[in-house]
Amino acid sequence: MEGDNKEVKYSDIFSQSLIEDFVKYNAGGSFVSYISNRLLEQVEQNEKDFRYNVFQRLVSRFQDVSNSTEVKVQIESLNAVQKSSNDANLNNLIVEKGQNKIDPYTINTTVYDAYVNDLFLKSRNLKIGNTLTIAVSGARIQFRIVGEAIKYSTLTPSNSGIFESNKNYAQIFVDSSFFNQQIFDINFKTDFKFDSNTYIIQDRMIKNSKYDMNDLFYNFFSRRTLPFKTMKHHEQIAQLENLRIMT
Repeated sequence: MEGDNKEVKYSDIFSQSLIEDFVKYNAGGSFVSYISNRLLEQVEQNEKDFRYNVFQRLVSRFQDVSNSTEVKVQIESLNAVQKSSNDANLNNLIVEKGQNKIDPYTINTTVYDAYVNDLFLKSRNLKIGNTLTIAVSGARIQFRIVGEAIKYSTLTPSNSGIFESNKNYAQIFVDSSFFNQQIFDINFKTDFKFDSNTYIIQDRMIKNSKYDMNDLFYNFFSRRTLPFKTMKHHEQIAQLENLRIMT
């Protein structure tokens, strides 16, 4: 009805202190991430043996014009963007070949050192030292391949089985500084838009909690939301643990 509309300003909801809190807790623009990561910090203050790691992950897909195939991409922080005071050392990167570490990036970095999964490298005839360009919703990012590596939690793309062919699946592991706001804005400009094919999620790995973390979280959100995972309940790791070798 005319006259019933009310203008709500962005600044009325997102105060400067709240925006700074979102940055502090590596939340991006997600209230789910903000509350989840604050909850992790609160639980740690009350449980001396509680441990956790939070990893940032950009999920996308693009069309490879060189061979007319769709490539699924997951760009994930190899080190935690948030962790308990005593590092849980959960979901660590397994480096199979190449250099042992990646230095943090700066705003002047134009080609990002990264580890890539071996199957994707073989399918594209890429080697350590080569440059890989990934197109993400219009943004083009260059990675210098410094090694081959895997994480068990991301062996296959989200919502796919472990036995599916993944030669068109690129796992790209970067230093967590890739997701720093300044660096992220350089790569993804202000007009960048997330959609159903391109989005950011977080992997939260926990151990030694006396609480059911997801039950605590249900007080705020739908029961369909499961932001916390023990290693044994992680989708891809569970599939690995359920494998049986027949001889």
